[in-house]
Parts: sequence; structure tokens; C-alpha cells
Amino acid sequence: MNTSPSNSFLSGDVNIMLLANAGQYKLLDEGKSWYGFREEQELPGGTIRLSFTNNDLHGFARWLVAAGAEVDVVFPGELKEILVERVKKLSNYLR
Repeated sequence: MNTSPSNSFLSGDVNIMLLANAGQYKLLDEGKSWYGFREEQELPGGTIRLSFTNNDLHGFARWLVAAGAEVDVVFPGELKEILVERVKKLSNYLR
């Protein structure tokens, strides 16, 4: 996987789906309009499903890191890979 800055912007919009617990929802709710928010749905148990359309997965990942492990990326897989790489780099930096 190449996560160089030159690949930061995709050629088109990408559909993104997240699952968030109620505790992290406030953080996402405050910034979601900046990241291509489309819709949300409350699921049984208090989980909230959020849908976005965005063409900058690296920028989206930077925002999402702040939510921590309380948010699950349903799709796309590429966003999950970018998040893993960002967290690895952060972990190495903090050692």
C-alpha cells in the first residue's frame, strides 16, 4: 500500500460508513459536516451508523484518529489501512 501524499486525493468521491458508540458520537457530530456527512441512523444498543462521501481518505483518517478505538470503519478497507498506518507511525513516534 502506498500512502504517500501524492495519493492523498482520490480521483472521485468514496463512500464511507462508520459505526460509533454514543460516547464518541458527540465528537463526530461536531465535525461531520466538514467531512462529507450524508446520513446517520441509530441502531439497537445505542450504536450510531454514519455515512459520508469524501475524496480525501488521508484527511478523513486524520480527523477519525481523534475518535480513537470507539469508532469502527465498516468500509472502505483502504480507510482502515490508512488508519492502521497512521496509528503505527504515531506509536513509533511516541516510543
